[in-house]
Amino acid sequence: MENTAIYQVQKENSELRVCFVSNELAYFGDPEQSEQFVRDIIGQLTNEIGQLIMDLNALSHVNSSVLGVFVKLKKNLPDRDILYGIVGANPAIRKIMELTRLSWLLLD
Repeated sequence: MENTAIYQVQKENSELRVCFVSNELAYFGDPEQSEQFVRDIIGQLTNEIGQLIMDLNALSHVNSSVLGVFVKLKKNLPDRDILYGIVGANPAIRKIMELTRLSWLLLD
């Protein structure tokens, strides 16, 4: 499991789960850090991984930088079937995702 102050990465069977553990979303406002995050996550997608899940249970809100990272991850997925999406979004986050037409990312 990879740990940062912002998120934890957990691998279990064929699932890679990124659990956001802090509302310190300014981390993703830095283009260099957000690009590094995308590279780090994509780099962990071995052939055994069939699911990439963003777990937002600990977040009270998201900003445009975080939404941009979710889209970048989707665009950078390898050319094979990987289930990708978001779980644990609270009603406020769900509403933002609907307004920005990203509700297709929601898995629950």
